[in-house]
Amino acid sequence: EFEVPDTSKERVFQPALDLRGLRVLVVDDNAHAREILGTYLEQFSFEVDTATTGEEALGKLKSAASQPFDLVLMDYVMPGMDGLQTTQQIKNELKLSHEPKIILVTGHGHEEYDEQPGVELLDNSLTKPVNPSLLFDVIMEVFGHAVERKSSSRSRGQAIDEDALRTIQGARILLVEDNKINQQVASELLEQAHMVVDIANNGQEALEKLESNLYDCVLMDIQMPVMDGYTATRTLRKQPRFADLPVLAMTANAMVEDMEEAEAAGMNAHIAKPIDPQDLLTKLIKWIKPAERTITPSCKTDTPADAAPVDDLPDKLPGIDIVTGLQRVGGNRKLFRKLLAEFYLDHGNDITAIRDALASGDSELAQRLAHTIKGVAATIGAEELHLRAKSLEAAIKGSHDEHYADLITQLEAVMQPLLQGLSTIASADETQASETVASGPVDLDRIAPLFDTLNTMFEDMDPDAEEKVTELAGQLGESGDHQLVKTLIKQVGGFEFEGAVESLAKLKKSLFDNR
Repeated sequence: EFEVPDTSKERVFQPALDLRGLRVLVVDDNAHAREILGTYLEQFSFEVDTATTGEEALGKLKSAASQPFDLVLMDYVMPGMDGLQTTQQIKNELKLSHEPKIILVTGHGHEEYDEQPGVELLDNSLTKPVNPSLLFDVIMEVFGHAVERKSSSRSRGQAIDEDALRTIQGARILLVEDNKINQQVASELLEQAHMVVDIANNGQEALEKLESNLYDCVLMDIQMPVMDGYTATRTLRKQPRFADLPVLAMTANAMVEDMEEAEAAGMNAHIAKPIDPQDLLTKLIKWIKPAERTITPSCKTDTPADAAPVDDLPDKLPGIDIVTGLQRVGGNRKLFRKLLAEFYLDHGNDITAIRDALASGDSELAQRLAHTIKGVAATIGAEELHLRAKSLEAAIKGSHDEHYADLITQLEAVMQPLLQGLSTIASADETQASETVASGPVDLDRIAPLFDTLNTMFEDMDPDAEEKVTELAGQLGESGDHQLVKTLIKQVGGFEFEGAVESLAKLKKSLFDNR
């Protein structure tokens, strides 16, 4: 079997191996924050305990002499002692024989606490919301491991190195991902960074595309139908011509075992889901070879993050952190609104589908549905829904059927108000679309070039084709085959470009053959 050669670039997986069983105390008065951080840490194979106040944290640290804590994740603003005051007590007063590392995890900016007493005693700091990949990297740094991030967490909010980014612009990337919403998010981020993106829906499609195209990097999802990411990567690594092709794992699974398996399959690095735009670009800069490349018309030349009107999103949505969701899509309000509407349309019946699947004994389908909700929920900033779906997925995977009913009920209790809130967005979009439909006869000669443009965009898998399809639908008005137009819109929205080519040809034939 072909063995991936060593490179001078250090992989991210190995440093975790000697930190298994790390004892971590999470100190935060917010139960939701404790649950999220605890989930991430347990995925890293760490032992986790929690405290709700600084005083409780001190008590747990004192009483853990026989099994001391190695790390404390400390919130800043808490009732009673704040995080910095608690840090001073730990470092200066407790006199512990085994002093833990302390990372401040807070939603406040550095300027609010950088001059406060106790800040000099911190080992590092993180800003909420915390991405699991960044949390992993910072913990590795604190314990003396080199990681592939060039910047420390304190400079994490700074812009990507634009000079370095320019050296890889125009790079051709194969995105291997079966989830349509994740496809849209990743494609948009990559296109905004001037990359050329091809999409494969599973590992088998990826191998077929690699046979006929040259790529600078592969972004490989792990859990996919037909062929998973591990199998696809092992298969391509058997061919010497793919020895230096960067393959970056994209997965919500951050457990040490998953990272070990990714490395064993021949993957070079790990990008956590939901995707952190800065983490994605930083790793692309590292792994893609700099070169002079042509930036094709299909690459974005402008970032449309603020192109949508200011009031295009409501101030609040039940169960969704809008700020976090926007961060997931690089601040692109238009794309975020689109993802919210699609979530409402695509996942409204998921709870019923899970119950039906379990009732018929199809646990594999039920687990896959829960896994999809988990991933998409994290992408749109629905953290509680993400956690509930994650718990249900784990129960199904472990065949703990005695917990299914309660976990589905909990998932439904979070899902229903969230869908109700999103219904207003979906309804508004449908109304707006109907208002833009043209009335009267359509000028077929005038729209004929639009069909040619769309056909080219479909063949190039250009995400901007969606706007062109909407333009076509508006110009056709009452003249087109409504069902065919709806199918075309759905296909393009789901990146089903091969099917879109066929639907476009049928639509063109139905219009022009009857003129």
